[in-house]
Amino acid sequence: MKILIIYGTGHVGNTHKAVSIFKEELLQHEKIEFNEITLPNDLSDFCLGCHNCIKKSEDLCRSSKSVQMIIEKINDADAIIVSSPVYVLGMTAALKNMFDHLGYSWLVHRPNVNFFGKKTMVITTAAGGGTKKCIKDIQTNLKWLGFKVKNSLGINIAAWSWNEMSSRDKKEEKVKKSAKAFYKQIVKNTLPRQTLFSTFLLKVLSSMVKNYPDDNIDKKYWKLNNWI
Repeated sequence: MKILIIYGTGHVGNTHKAVSIFKEELLQHEKIEFNEITLPNDLSDFCLGCHNCIKKSEDLCRSSKSVQMIIEKINDADAIIVSSPVYVLGMTAALKNMFDHLGYSWLVHRPNVNFFGKKTMVITTAAGGGTKKCIKDIQTNLKWLGFKVKNSLGINIAAWSWNEMSSRDKKEEKVKKSAKAFYKQIVKNTLPRQTLFSTFLLKVLSSMVKNYPDDNIDKKYWKLNNWI
C-alpha cells in the first residue's frame, strides 16, 4: 500500500507529531510505503492568477514542473493524508497555494480521473481553536478535485507544544483510533469509486461544456473522457 502525506508546513511541530503517531499506528496493520510532500519546499512559487493553466494549458504555469511532480505522487498513491496546523483560523498559505495551482483540475474544468474517489484524511492541530474551519476549507478543495472526504482529525492542543498538552495520552489514543478507522476504509474497497458529488456535478456541467467553442481546452478534455 502507498500513502502520500502532504505537509502544509515544513515546521516540525504539533501537526507533524500527530501525523507521526498516525503513521506508526498504520504501520501496525501492514507494511506501507509512505511518500511525502512538504510545502512550501516542494512548491515555492505562489500562484499568480494568470489563468494560463485554465484557459490554455497547465504546462504554461511557471511552477508546472513542481505541480506535475505533486500530481504524479497523488496519482501513484492509494490514499492521501493532508495535514496543516491552523494559522489564523485556516490552513497554511503554502497548502492553500497548492490548491490554487490545482484549480485547473477542479470538476468544473479538467478533473483528474486518478483523483476520483481516492480516500483522504485531513489532520489539523491548533494551539487554540479553528480546527473545524480549517478541516472544512481543506475538504472543500479536496471535494471539488474529486476526492473522497469522509475522514478528518482535529486536535486542539490548548498549549504551545505537544508535551505541554493536557490529557496527552487521551488525545494520542484519539489519533491512533482515527488511524485504525482510516486503514479499514482504505482496504474495504480496493478500487476508488467516483463520489456521488463528482458524478452529479459532471452530469450537470456536461450541458454547459457542450456549448463551449470547439477549440476550448476544457471541451476537448471532456470529449476525450467521453463526458460529453
